Amino acid sequence: MTELLLTLLVLTDLVLATGVFLVLARPDVAISFVLRSSRVSGGWFEEHLAAEELGRLRRFARIGGWAGLAMLFGWSFAVGAWLTVVRLP
Repeated sequence: MTELLLTLLVLTDLVLATGVFLVLARPDVAISFVLRSSRVSGGWFEEHLAAEELGRLRRFARIGGWAGLAMLFGWSFAVGAWLTVVRLP
């Protein structure tokens, strides 16, 4: 059971890191993913949004990416601490 929990913790850390670095590197891909998950076609936002609104979305994605990076740091530290404590004995 402990091995399963450790595997899940490490996998969540990996998924969070992938998402955060994707948002930081390519905010348009993240915006497209969010719009697709809310049932709006992926390329829609580039054609139908004004430049100001698209700039706001990109800025929001960038701020979210940096907040996610801080959260990733905390989560990675917590997972590493948990792995260290579990592996001690």
